[in-house]
Formats: sequence, structure tokens, C-alpha cells
Amino acid sequence: MENCQVGVFLSYITGKGHTLIDRRLYLPKTWADDSDKRCKAGVPKTTKFATKAQLAQQMLQSAWDAGLRSAWVVADEVYGNDAGFW
Repeated sequence: MENCQVGVFLSYITGKGHTLIDRRLYLPKTWADDSDKRCKAGVPKTTKFATKAQLAQQMLQSAWDAGLRSAWVVADEVYGNDAGFW
């Protein structure tokens, strides 16, 4: 993923339905460190590099801080293989 956009999304699902509740733009480290590329693409200067798992953790924490509770969390292998996520 050298030159593409990747979104990390947080959804909430119940027996009554589902919705997306948060999203973050994942930037590869090469993009995060290249101010010219970021400027041309309109990426805000405040956007810093974070792994996909770190972005997911931030979104989960924001949801929990807002009072959202869940019985469990599901993620794919990118997150499951990241020891920092758990």
C-alpha cells in the first residue's frame, strides 16, 4: 500500500441493525513523513502516522469515553496480529 487511501472504520451492530460510528484515514509511514505529498493531497498537517491498530484503539476509546458499551469487539487479522491492540 504505497500509494493509496485506506480507511479504518468502527461500526456498531445490534440485533436491530448496524451503523458506522467512526472512521480514520490510515497513511503509510512514507506518506506521513512526506510533507510535499501530504500538502498536494490535502492531508492536514495535524494528521500523524499511526498504525491501523492504533487508529482502531483510538476510535474504540472515543466510543467508550462517550458511553458506548459492547459485549465484544471483532476485527480482522491485521488487528489480531498486533499485540498492542489487545
